[in-house]
Amino acid sequence: MSEEKHSPDIWDSLSFIVWCLLFLMGLFPEMVFLQTRELAGVVTKGAFTNTPLFITIAGAAFLGGFTYNRSRLLGDNDEYALLKTLHMILMSFIAFAPIHVEQLPLYLSIPVPFYRRLLVTVVATKIFVWIILLAFLLRYHMFRGLPAFQKMPLISWVKLFTSYSDEKAGEDVKKERPESTDKTEALSPEEKAAKDREATQPGE
Repeated sequence: MSEEKHSPDIWDSLSFIVWCLLFLMGLFPEMVFLQTRELAGVVTKGAFTNTPLFITIAGAAFLGGFTYNRSRLLGDNDEYALLKTLHMILMSFIAFAPIHVEQLPLYLSIPVPFYRRLLVTVVATKIFVWIILLAFLLRYHMFRGLPAFQKMPLISWVKLFTSYSDEKAGEDVKKERPESTDKTEALSPEEKAAKDREATQPGE
């Protein structure tokens, strides 16, 4: 069977543009947080929150809820949908973490090799995961549609857990099918007839 081709419409394009704006906020959460608070004229004492982690947590939670909803629409059971959601939340938290990506040139000029490599690795990891997630959403909206969530870039422990769940489900199905206690059902008609003749013959 050939997969149904996804034809993106105007709503897919607009949705992806909104995703791009949200991801841009997640790339520079601290800068967006401080600029938004300054434009709104909110002082630190009267602010609802004073940490850019609010953007990180909100973005990760939103992407997690979106993943769960699409996984259930795809037909995944609740357990597998939750695993996908957890994986998406973890990746989103990395992608939206309040790390100063804009200061990468400064990190490259750090004279101590260990700290320079450490900070550059952290920034590179954030950017890499950020690109992976944005590319995944591009694939969902423009190329694959809902089936994109069927082959998510899951980490190995999720695959191991789901394969274990499939094996366990298979064992449960076998237990629910009791084996027949009548062994004559497995005999051929000729063997059944011979067994009946032996039973009707008088004993010596």
